[in-house]
Amino acid sequence: MSDVTKFVPDLANPGKMKLVWSEFTKTAKMIMEEAMALNDRGVHFPVFGICLGFEAMVAVAADDLEIVEKCEKCLGYNANVEFKDTTNSRFLSALPEELRNFLRDQKCTRNYHSYKVDPEKFAQNPRLTAVYRVVGLSPASDESFNFVSIIEGRRYPFYGVQFHPELGARTYFSLDAVGFPDLNKTARVAQAMMNFIREEASKNENRVEFALAKRTGPDWLKTTRAWWSASHASAWHITCGTKSIMQLYAFQS
Repeated sequence: MSDVTKFVPDLANPGKMKLVWSEFTKTAKMIMEEAMALNDRGVHFPVFGICLGFEAMVAVAADDLEIVEKCEKCLGYNANVEFKDTTNSRFLSALPEELRNFLRDQKCTRNYHSYKVDPEKFAQNPRLTAVYRVVGLSPASDESFNFVSIIEGRRYPFYGVQFHPELGARTYFSLDAVGFPDLNKTARVAQAMMNFIREEASKNENRVEFALAKRTGPDWLKTTRAWWSASHASAWHITCGTKSIMQLYAFQS
């Protein structure tokens, strides 16, 4: 892993798959341990998790897969974000006030996940709270409960979102815009988040020197949702498909 990370400025974990102790979660655990070790040695090495990547980051830190619970009311809808820590959050501070207000007041984040993290159970897990703070909550599709939607590392530059910010950028140029209140602002939120992760990654000397795209498995798995690549940023994406097939994508900036 260290041979890989010396060429890579940051790691990002998107994906959609059942969360079990599989090759995906074992790899996520290895990634987080390596990222912690790098930061402990003085290398500013950020990690950004989206959806399943977010869930894996939480489960690995808690050392408990059951912290991530089945959710039947979290699939295929847009939601707003209730902020819990705007004063100390590096992640939220990178967003202009206009966009923070947009996230807070409008249903502009796309949620497409079958699992959730309960904020009370999060708060009751000392292993988890030692690593992360809750930055935002979002409501279920029927607003009957809230789940954790944004986390941020206390000591390390680790960030995770349960929703899909990359869809906000993609829908601006497509017909998949159903339910978004303002496509321009939605795309700007995605861009601002990407810019923040890119700036975090630029704080180390690692650089992607080549592009690698190992594409195996079913046809649908061969297409990457690399929103960083379209924005000229270097990143590694770790995603997983059926039968624990791992794919690594590196994009040259």
